[in-house]
Amino acid sequence: MDLHRLAASVVTVGFDGFAPSNEVRALIGQGVGGCILFKRNVGEPRQVAELCAQLKREASRPVLLSVDQEGGRVARLRGAPFTEVPPMRTVGGRADESLAFDAGRLLAREVRAVGFDLDLAPVLDVDTNPANPVIGDRTLDREAPAEARLGVAMAKGI
Repeated sequence: MDLHRLAASVVTVGFDGFAPSNEVRALIGQGVGGCILFKRNVGEPRQVAELCAQLKREASRPVLLSVDQEGGRVARLRGAPFTEVPPMRTVGGRADESLAFDAGRLLAREVRAVGFDLDLAPVLDVDTNPANPVIGDRTLDREAPAEARLGVAMAKGI
């Protein structure tokens, strides 16, 4: 493998719209290792599944497709038949590892059903700053030990 392809294999790209641009197709052809889809790329389940399949076909080799499907306000796949998973703070508030595991398993099954290989969840930041508008309810707990315990359970589910 040449150096260019080796370097490309560790790069993940995103794009606008419901179809990859010619530029993204060229990058995939040059060996880019993955694509991430955002809200701007996803519509109804059939469209998402077809887009994921198209990206994998065009790569003609393994390519990692990722999405950020955490639950709560960070959910790229929304509406029926996808499950509305509550914010992680709600899940963590139960302090129940089996619930965290089950939430992870549910998220994984749904993203896998439409063709994703990787869910960029759970967030394992500890919410130490109540004024931080980014983390907040995306984290399972405000304390590191509970965040770690529940986060590992969720990751195992995923």
